[in-house]
Amino acid sequence: MQVDFPQKMAKRIRRKFRANLDIDTISTLANHFKQIYGYCSSILNNFISPVKGEYASLAHVKIDGYMTAIIAQYPDEDKTILKTIGDWAIYYEYLR
Repeated sequence: MQVDFPQKMAKRIRRKFRANLDIDTISTLANHFKQIYGYCSSILNNFISPVKGEYASLAHVKIDGYMTAIIAQYPDEDKTILKTIGDWAIYYEYLR
């Protein structure tokens, strides 16, 4: 994470949502979400069907099992947030 990320994010949140979040809260949340992304990307290969001679496709990912594993690892986290981070991991680590 960039050193000035929390400051920049606090400014964006104030400007876009007219809300104030302290820099420590932003930093804590960003690091937590980064940890979730790391977990998602680390288990992704376990849920990709082996396919040869084809381009990467979302159809190759066993999404139900993947999301179940993520939710089991982070049961107290909002499911929408987990799905979003899991989707990002699929896109950036496999499809892209």
